[in-house]
Amino acid sequence: MGKFKLSIAAFLVLGFAAAPSAWGAEARLLTAADIVNMGGTDFKGGPGDLLLRNDKIEVVILAVTVTPDFGIPVVSETLPGRGVIIDAGTLGDKNDQLGEIIHVANLGANVLFYDGSSITSAAGPTASIEVTGVVIFDGVSAPSPATSRTLLAKTTYSLTDGNSYVDITTVVTNLLPFPFPIFSIADVDITVSRGRLPFSRFRLAATSRHPST
Repeated sequence: MGKFKLSIAAFLVLGFAAAPSAWGAEARLLTAADIVNMGGTDFKGGPGDLLLRNDKIEVVILAVTVTPDFGIPVVSETLPGRGVIIDAGTLGDKNDQLGEIIHVANLGANVLFYDGSSITSAAGPTASIEVTGVVIFDGVSAPSPATSRTLLAKTTYSLTDGNSYVDITTVVTNLLPFPFPIFSIADVDITVSRGRLPFSRFRLAATSRHPST
């Protein structure tokens, strides 16, 4: 069994330095009441999606069971799983301009497909949401049947109170009986203004380290 781990810190470009709030960060389901105070030119979150929020920013992760009413730019994502960030903005400012951030492997040739999720830390200094699924490789790894789930993917989104960025950690586990080449995992396929900006920075920047074990 092999594992390939990538840690990404995705930063919102913000210039203020506020003290952490008393109630800490939170992770939970998005509600209609939350949406009243959220928005932006590309806001798409709906009740049942996943919310990460602290005293500075709020981020929405598309629920894995939802078929969105907006376009998905990657063909592989016509499948029902989601689990990617679709909204990000500063708290209460209704300034989301993000389309989505797609996780890809091998420089974009393969998409990480998520079909499971859980809230691993609901509240406190750091709140976390975990999504699970597979890396889609034609003829090697697929969401179904179960015997085709050979490259398992797990991504954790963590938000710490007082931070203006989300930490994203992805682990891919190889269940094949032989090594398989996965040389890059990244959240570099960003969509903005309903168009794709692969390997480009827009409001969010990333640093990464990915040792294999």
